[in-house]
This record gives sequence, structure tokens and C-alpha cells, in this order.
Amino acid sequence: MFRVHCNKCGQLKASEPNRSFYITRCQHIACSVCLAAQKALCPICQRSFQGTEINANLPSPVASYFQDPQHLLDLWKRISKFQHEQVASDNLHFWHRQQKAKDVKRDLEGLTKLSVTLSNKNEREKQKINKIRDYISHYERALESDRDISDEHMRSLMNTSLDSNVLECDGEPKN
Repeated sequence: MFRVHCNKCGQLKASEPNRSFYITRCQHIACSVCLAAQKALCPICQRSFQGTEINANLPSPVASYFQDPQHLLDLWKRISKFQHEQVASDNLHFWHRQQKAKDVKRDLEGLTKLSVTLSNKNEREKQKINKIRDYISHYERALESDRDISDEHMRSLMNTSLDSNVLECDGEPKN
């Protein structure tokens, strides 16, 4: 850790405990005596003075300038390790999602091929059913036609039979 001192006059804070010291926005340290002489300017770089008194009530971002760098390095290492593990975890989950997406894509391609195969088979079966229907219709028409012929033939036979019975009843033999 460094010794807190005025960057203008070199006065050590430890040797003057009653003197106020300030850290500026331009990251200089100045004592109250040097600041008073500059009239609202940073005594080192001459920019407009904006600063905070160095005491126990420093805001944490400013207080970190006065901490042991090893502590900050250890904190940085923990933060870095944590973030690295989070990135690795995210990458692993991303990889798993990618693998699952590949599996789903492969399954979808298989199901698509199966769907096409089943559609083709379904179409062939419909064609077979239509052929069978045509076949049945053809034979039903033929059977109906045969029935009509049979009915006519039966009537004609019955008429002939009746005529022959009539003739036999009359006593004349029929040729």
C-alpha cells in the first residue's frame, strides 16, 4: 500500500492528521492547504476541482483506490473464475441444445420420409380398392344381366312348358 500524500506539496497525511486530504476526479490527491491556494482548481492539472475528502466515509468505488491491490487481485480472480464457469456452463447447455436440435431434425427427417412412404402406400391401396370396386361392379352388372337373361329364359321355358302342357291336354303330341 502507498503512503497518502499531497501530489502538489508532498505532505504526508499520516504526519498531519488534522489536515484534510482530497482525491480529485482527475485522480490526484491534494491537501486542503494546496487546494485553498488554487481557488477551485486541481493544484496538479489545473482542471476544475471535483473531489471527495479522504476519510472513512469514502464511497466504495473511490475507497477501492486505497485498498491493497492483492485483495483486488484476489477479488478479480474469484470474479474471473465465476464468470468463466458461467460461460462454460452456458456453452455446455448450448451444446446440449444443439445436439438435441440435431436429434429432433434427424427424427423429423425420418418422420417426413415415413410420411411420404405411407402416403404413397395409401395411394396405391386406394387404387387397389378402386380396381376391386370396378371389378365388383362389373360382375354385379354381369350377374344382374345374367339374372335378366335367366328370368327371360325361365319365362320362355315356362311359356314353352305351358304350351306343351296345353297341347298334351288337348291330346296332340308336340314335336
